Amino acid sequence: MTTCSACRHWSQTGAGNAQKVGECRRSAPSPSTTGGPDHQAAWPKTLELDSCGEFTARKVEAIEKRAEELRTPRQVTKGGTGRRKR
Repeated sequence: MTTCSACRHWSQTGAGNAQKVGECRRSAPSPSTTGGPDHQAAWPKTLELDSCGEFTARKVEAIEKRAEELRTPRQVTKGGTGRRKR
């Protein structure tokens, strides 16, 4: 599946009426050309089901492994504090 929501460069920023909305962070943000005195740069906005020719799959295994590590409680020493006595 080569949709934006499955790409490692896509970051969700909100939700629209039917789809999630995000930013494609594949390249550097491009400056706006509104002609005003303020110059801002932004990543292109895309929908979750959009796709492009520069799709790169997310590393799902690494993400799932990190999520599992965060759910697993840390192991502590017998004293419970993990500090060494002098």
